[in-house]
Amino acid sequence: MKPKNFLYQTMKQAIKAWNNTGAFTFKQVKRQRDANIIVTDIKRKDIPMPGIAFVKNDVLHIGRKASKLNPVINLNPAFLNKSYVRKQLKDSGIPADQTDLAFSRWTLAICEHELGHAIGLKHYKGAKPSVIKENPGVPIQPVDVQNVRKLYHLGQ
Repeated sequence: MKPKNFLYQTMKQAIKAWNNTGAFTFKQVKRQRDANIIVTDIKRKDIPMPGIAFVKNDVLHIGRKASKLNPVINLNPAFLNKSYVRKQLKDSGIPADQTDLAFSRWTLAICEHELGHAIGLKHYKGAKPSVIKENPGVPIQPVDVQNVRKLYHLGQ
């Protein structure tokens, strides 16, 4: 992704949000070979999701090809665009003049969600709000920070 790209900038915000929790620290590197997590875009209308993270031992099947990926976050601009989000928000009661803000918040939540997967979090099934719930739309929550701390044995 190009640095002036909306998704690139949003992913930088998501990295900052995770770093601000104190539970995990991401550091952006200049060379891909130095990265532990790769973020890219897939531009695929046939994959009906805004983002997907693949971690060690997960396999992506597209057509007849299968590839093993070590943490790779694929953001899908086909589903991370204003017209798609407007359709999703149509019945939500959000006023039309707030769609841009809702779009930005929703896209940031998707990036935070996929980063959560990349660091090992699975979908959260509890009753509390969580960025790791499927189709979250909410920012990183205290339960997400607790789950990262448990996963990495960091205590409270």
